[in-house]
Amino acid sequence: MTLSQGLTTDIVIFVIPNTGYDWSLNRRLFNVATSRARRHTIIIADNNIITFNSPLIDRDVKSYLQKLNDEQSVYIPINSSDRIRDNQIIAKYPPINSHKDDELNRDAINSSITALPAYDDPCFIKTEVPKVEVKVVGFLDLEKIQTTKKKKTKSGCIYIIDTNIFVDYPDICNRLGKDNQIILSAKVVDELDKLKITLADEDKENVNKALKNLNRAIEQPNVVFEVANTQLLPPDFNRKSPDNMILSVALKYKSDNPILLTSDNGLQIKAKGLGLQTISLKEYLKGK
Repeated sequence: MTLSQGLTTDIVIFVIPNTGYDWSLNRRLFNVATSRARRHTIIIADNNIITFNSPLIDRDVKSYLQKLNDEQSVYIPINSSDRIRDNQIIAKYPPINSHKDDELNRDAINSSITALPAYDDPCFIKTEVPKVEVKVVGFLDLEKIQTTKKKKTKSGCIYIIDTNIFVDYPDICNRLGKDNQIILSAKVVDELDKLKITLADEDKENVNKALKNLNRAIEQPNVVFEVANTQLLPPDFNRKSPDNMILSVALKYKSDNPILLTSDNGLQIKAKGLGLQTISLKEYLKGK
């Protein structure tokens, strides 16, 4: 997942190791891993992932994996008791004649299916390795199965919300409704977490309310949590600036014509200069 984190690509291959399922199948992390592809997501995992039980695994993730297993899975079995070498499978115990074994290894390079001759060693088991091929049995429509990441709806818009909006209007997510997609910048959450300590009492109350609302909203299918990708910023911009980190999140969705909701004039100027739409809280509320 490291290569595709924060990026959108045509195809994503998500490899889930057979250790640490609680981490790999965390709802938010799983959402990020399976929402980066424009066309297809390929998940590679052990077959026992379907039967893995843990109170930390979200039921929607389990349901998603079960649906994939039932309708769109390809299973390639591997006999763990054998040892694979040069397109061959040989017994756990090596044959007695090592010279003859070396000759067979060289011959196996030119063959996709090789069976070793039966040696006198009683531990030897004659085995063949079939040529493994991947058969495409269908295509997975992420728009229908996956609800945790959606493209812009027919009637809705994509909004990236600045920190100052949450301070002034903590109910903004509810105001935008479920028809619009909300992109929640990680830096915004980080700033709100700091402001709940440093602001005056009235504003501090708004920040705590905003964080409470976000904690509920993050579970909704129209809310996507995004980390910054400062590589998208022009070289003139300070990549450590919180505003620019939020701006980089908006740039990820530039092809979808997102709207940056901010009352910060400086951030509005930079966003407009990069071809992004912006609107202030006052303008938004007035328009509604």
